[in-house]
Amino acid sequence: MGVDLFFVLSGFLITGILADAKFKKNYFRSFYGRRVLRIFPLYYAVLVIVLLMFPLLGANTGVEHSSHIFFLTYTSNFYFAYTGWDANYLSHLWTLAIEEQFYLVWPLVVFFATSLERLRTGLLWAFISVTILRLILYFSGVGYTSLYLGTETHCDGLIIGGYLALSVRSLAQGALKGLRPNKLVAGILLIIGIFVLDEAAFFPAWDTHPVVPFLRNMIMLPLWAILFVWLIYAATLPSLINRIFSHNAMRWFGKYSYALYVLHLPIAFLVLHSQIYWLSTQPRIAELELFILYFGGSILSPFLSWHLYEKHFLKLKRFF
Repeated sequence: MGVDLFFVLSGFLITGILADAKFKKNYFRSFYGRRVLRIFPLYYAVLVIVLLMFPLLGANTGVEHSSHIFFLTYTSNFYFAYTGWDANYLSHLWTLAIEEQFYLVWPLVVFFATSLERLRTGLLWAFISVTILRLILYFSGVGYTSLYLGTETHCDGLIIGGYLALSVRSLAQGALKGLRPNKLVAGILLIIGIFVLDEAAFFPAWDTHPVVPFLRNMIMLPLWAILFVWLIYAATLPSLINRIFSHNAMRWFGKYSYALYVLHLPIAFLVLHSQIYWLSTQPRIAELELFILYFGGSILSPFLSWHLYEKHFLKLKRFF
């Protein structure tokens, strides 16, 4: 669910940045320069470590050699969609592939749009069209993994996030209609979304029922996209949600969240594959010890990454 929140939030923030800069000088240079400085240094540093250094040290990262070019070019989501999606040190980077493809195309869309108001209306139709496309591909025999990892079939959140960004900037009457959440409906949608995601945890026999993968493909993603649009809109208004997400602790995590995402899976594999001789012989206690070690590493590594590495690249943003 965090992945889909990430997509909606990204669509909201990036579209807002582009809409505000649409008529300014150096539109493309500023956007791409700042994105490169924020994303590339850590991303490619992790690739160097996992793809080059770890194998030299004899570590088995589980990353197939044939996939290297896809990670280097931000197209790993397509690689996993057509070859299978197995957990390894870099398998979570498919989300950043979709994100980078969005960065490549979306500035052009906003820049060449003759009217941001018409673009805003068009995004609703685009949101519906993605669901229709998934429906067509599903009945054409395309598997769940491919539909989930494909940019063209998992851009609901990016699109509807962009719609929210243009709506809060719109002067049209009724532009914000429907964006303020109905708490009862939101609660029902959340329960349905979680159930569809992992109904096997509640009713294992249902996992083989053909209706379940249909719901997972057709219902889950647009449901979550709508839920997260409501959540993000509520967070922009004076509200309890706004106060929660404005808290210093939440802002602290927000500052390091990119590195936390990029590094958390390599940290998990390092913890699980290391020979830790002091672990308890009691399974439950050992699980707790591993969790503390993993959680601590997942927090410490982004903190160090930011202060020792990333922020030095970010100083160059002043040139963009």
